[in-house]
Amino acid sequence: MRVIDAVSDKVICKPVKDNVSEGGIVIPDGAQQDPQDYATVLSVGGDVTSCKPGQTIVFHQQAGQTMLHDRQLLRVVKEEEIYGIIKEGE
Repeated sequence: MRVIDAVSDKVICKPVKDNVSEGGIVIPDGAQQDPQDYATVLSVGGDVTSCKPGQTIVFHQQAGQTMLHDRQLLRVVKEEEIYGIIKEGE
């Protein structure tokens, strides 16, 4: 995959689809009620201070722009649109 670098206050991330319930039931996209999305950060602009590549972030479903890059669906969000960072094991 070609590298794509974010600029200024933008964060480029790859959405993580979590459409399986804790009980193992697959939930169709239309039935999901979560108003937020999760994504793994791929690149951050020079003005971004709150997250870094490799972290998982949470943001509103309507936030940012969806783009297709090397046949992968990516999301570009502004730093201010990020709700939080998922931290494992803490």
